[in-house]
Amino acid sequence: MRTNHEHSRQAEAAHSTTAATTQTTGAAQEVSPFLDRVKQLFVKDDAGCLPAVPGYPSGFYSGGGPMNTYTGMGTPRDQNAQGFYGFPRIFSKWELENAYRSSWVAKRIVNLPPNDMTREWRTYFIDDDPEGADVDQIEEAEKDLQVKKRCNTALKWARLYGGSLMFMGIKNQDPAEPLDPTSVGKDDLEWLLVLDRWHVNANQWQLEQKDAFIYDVANPLFGTPQYYYILGSSQQWHASRVIRFDGEELPMDVWQANARWNDSTLNHVLQSVLGLESAQRACLLAMQQGSLDVVSLPGMRQMIGMNANGMEQIYNRVRVFSDLKSVYRVAVKDADEKIDRIAAALGGYDTLFEKYQDEMCGAAEIPHTVLYGQSPAGLSSTGDFDTRQYYDSISTKQENDLRPQLDYLDQVLIRSALGNYPDNYSYDFKSLWQIDEDAQSQIELRKAQRDHIYMTDGALEPEMVTKQLFEDQTYSTLTQDDVDLIESFNEPMDAGTSATAGPSAGGTEEVALPGVLPSKALPQRGKQTIPVSVKTGTAPVAP
Repeated sequence: MRTNHEHSRQAEAAHSTTAATTQTTGAAQEVSPFLDRVKQLFVKDDAGCLPAVPGYPSGFYSGGGPMNTYTGMGTPRDQNAQGFYGFPRIFSKWELENAYRSSWVAKRIVNLPPNDMTREWRTYFIDDDPEGADVDQIEEAEKDLQVKKRCNTALKWARLYGGSLMFMGIKNQDPAEPLDPTSVGKDDLEWLLVLDRWHVNANQWQLEQKDAFIYDVANPLFGTPQYYYILGSSQQWHASRVIRFDGEELPMDVWQANARWNDSTLNHVLQSVLGLESAQRACLLAMQQGSLDVVSLPGMRQMIGMNANGMEQIYNRVRVFSDLKSVYRVAVKDADEKIDRIAAALGGYDTLFEKYQDEMCGAAEIPHTVLYGQSPAGLSSTGDFDTRQYYDSISTKQENDLRPQLDYLDQVLIRSALGNYPDNYSYDFKSLWQIDEDAQSQIELRKAQRDHIYMTDGALEPEMVTKQLFEDQTYSTLTQDDVDLIESFNEPMDAGTSATAGPSAGGTEEVALPGVLPSKALPQRGKQTIPVSVKTGTAPVAP
């Protein structure tokens, strides 16, 4: 799209070309009124405004959408065309903290997503750890360092203040030096410290240095400081030893103007919260007063206009009336004075509250049923749709706002817990959606029926179903040894194995069945033995 400046240059060029042609021919020709009008349309004055052009309103091309010069739609005469978004109100640190402490709604908006993001936490997977010993060590290290709680706190302060930092204290290493995760040994990670953005800074002298910020575009921390300082301390911390949690993402220019920190979640929500709580206080005040007393004083206008102390006399009279009514519960008036009582109208507040609540829930991206913990209205409403949508948003936040931080933390945490970093280590966040026992039993029944049909048709082997039951943790008593035992039943026999010569004393002989072990080679569990012998001459029968 061409800018007004480009159009202006083109119009001027066209005008210059026309003038040159006129001089060359020597004819006194005037520039076409149409071209002159085009030029004026795209030339701004010193203030950057489009001038008024005969036949067109001022700023004719300054706005978009439909326009009508007769009705004024889309022109400066259109009142809606004069609206614009000004610089938003930015709540200070103290205002955010006061709102967090005094408003339960604001506090819940800040706390609820981080609490749900860390509530069920995560499940670890290490292929070379069948007994789960390494996973147990990782979980124990997480408990000792309170990783779950530290991440929860970091997420909360990021939402409240716009950003937070988690400092990693590693044994016998200089915090000012870049961190090499492979240098971390067993039990080297000693502590984790979470601070909000207002308790850390980058010194002014550092900001003037050439390498003050990370300018590697491949680095996820691109544009952030290379070093941090904890307020009250002169210790320099390299960015590789700090895990950064950010709030609401801002455009680049605004982000830089905000000291390279993101925005608080409450900055665009708090106005709605204030509206709701103001309406609630107005309703409470109306309920407390119950009615409005109107006192009619004879000669009040003359008293105000002719007496210098008239307003004070009126104020004293009303104050005495109000005090006597409050203390003695009586109304004292002169014979010619009149007192009327108007009852306060309390109707309609519930509808107003609902509108404010809906607006606030939309701004906070939290469903009404979740934010207020109420059951959905309506005979057929269950709230499952809202809850599922909210859990999906929490899952997205886990992947975008928590997984990158945990991935980097695990580079240090896993090495500190195990002494090394397994190549096949991974983890997944546990599902927030909890199924009740009846629904779970129906699901298990359908799975069992499906597996039975597949095994009957020969599409699945029993050991495949057993392995899936173990991975799904359907039975707590099912172990890896049980899976290995079932798989061993179908291990192929060595080539050249033949049947034993002659029948046995019981009239049977051991037959080498393809893919089946002899009965004497089968593993035993307790006193139970699984026989694999068949009668001579009969078809092989699977055990």
